Amino acid sequence: MTHSITATELFEACRELFGAEVDLSHDFLRYLQPGGAKAAFRKKAKETHPDLAAGLPPRLQRQQAEQFQRARAAYELLVAFFRHREEPGHGPAAPGGSPARERDYYQGPLPSRPLQLGRYLYFRGIIPFRVLLQALTWQRACRPAVGVIARELGLLTAAEVQTILTVPLPGRFCDRAVKLGLLKPFQASQLLLNQRSRHRRIGHYFVQHGLVTPAELEQLLREFHRHNARFAPAAGR
Repeated sequence: MTHSITATELFEACRELFGAEVDLSHDFLRYLQPGGAKAAFRKKAKETHPDLAAGLPPRLQRQQAEQFQRARAAYELLVAFFRHREEPGHGPAAPGGSPARERDYYQGPLPSRPLQLGRYLYFRGIIPFRVLLQALTWQRACRPAVGVIARELGLLTAAEVQTILTVPLPGRFCDRAVKLGLLKPFQASQLLLNQRSRHRRIGHYFVQHGLVTPAELEQLLREFHRHNARFAPAAGR
């Protein structure tokens, strides 16, 4: 990488590998680890490898190849970023010159809004930000792709899945499938619910890695639900 990598380029690379749903920030880049980026690239490569488009029309084959090349370029840029970050004098630093590891644990007030469990534990000061990223990457890697689930349930064929993945339409997989007429809206909703039901619970990650005990997690879950209940919309609104 012969030029200085900009934050915009890094954010675009992360969106390419991790998806638009990831909350990108300078803290995300600060604590992103090579293993997490590698896992995200492997998952993306399995979905976009040109070999998967064999038998499709040439236009779709080209689009598949372009998606794979974008993913590979994004990963290579992040690898260059990690290499540069490890050089003396280029390690992640917090404002004021203190090492980033001193800011691992959040020390501010708990946000006054509903939170997902991982973020709640981070804002409570239970886990550091880098562990939150690792846990989210682990959870994403464990989740089966919607296209895989659709094939398991007989809703889509392999060729239809590849068409949805490569078609130049905006939106996520289910949105494109509905626009193409390959799925009905209720089928898309059921697929997303099915995918969510197969999520590995993120709390298991923290227990498995010794950050909390099962008993501590149960107590934190009760406090987590009480926190989110405070900001739930009132009935009838």
